Amino acid sequence: MKRYNFSTLPSPPPVDPPDPPIIEDQLAPRYQVKVPALYVRSGPGINYRIIRDLHASDIIQALDVSAPKEAWLKIGEDQWCAMAYNGYQFLRKTI
Repeated sequence: MKRYNFSTLPSPPPVDPPDPPIIEDQLAPRYQVKVPALYVRSGPGINYRIIRDLHASDIIQALDVSAPKEAWLKIGEDQWCAMAYNGYQFLRKTI
């Protein structure tokens, strides 16, 4: 029977740990509600039904922005809120 000496084999080079995965939500811009109450609607416009409301200082993530005026933020599945109306800003971008 032939014997092998494995202690003389070279060790494989060390492998750097992989970078943590980038989650889309980490890249999404965040906004803080500036008004006492802000409606969340089922679509980007005032004709869509009201689902719930947000309150002052709530932090939300923008998943999408409506075009062309970019006045509505998508914050969830079938959940949109207005960024501004008649020149009044409802949200403030956070870091």
